[in-house]
Amino acid sequence: MRISASISPVWREYGLEELQIFERIKECGFDCVGYDFSAANQSHWIACNAADWGKSLQEALGRIGLQPTVAHISGFNPMEDSAPVEQAVRCAGALGIEKAVVPLGFRENNLRREYEEFNLDYLQRMLRIASETGVTLLIEH
Repeated sequence: MRISASISPVWREYGLEELQIFERIKECGFDCVGYDFSAANQSHWIACNAADWGKSLQEALGRIGLQPTVAHISGFNPMEDSAPVEQAVRCAGALGIEKAVVPLGFRENNLRREYEEFNLDYLQRMLRIASETGVTLLIEH
C-alpha cells in the first residue's frame, strides 16, 4: 500500500531541517511524499541547479525510504512572473516527480480575452518544459 503525505514550508517555523521532516513522515508509516514548491520556501529551491539539487534530494529520500509523488507549485502568479513556476517544474523533473500541480495566471479586473491569451501561451511554454522533464502537469484553477 502506498500512503502519501505532503509537506509545506511550515516545518522551518519549528526549527526542523527538511530531512528531519522526511524522516518523521516515514516513521509515521508513509511511503510517499508530495513536495511543496511554494513562494514561501522559494529561496530554498529556486537558486539551485535543478539537476544537482534533485539528485541529492532524491538520494536522501531513497535512503529514508520515501518516494516523491507530486509537486505542489503554489503562491505564484504566472501573469506577473512565470519563471519560478518553470523552475519548479524543472526541479520536480530532476527530483523524479511525475506530476506537478501548476497555477494559472490571473489579474484582478483583467479582460477575459487577456486572461485566455496569456494562459494559452503560458501553458504551451509549460507543456514544452513538462515534455523535456517528463512531468505531467495538473492545472490548479
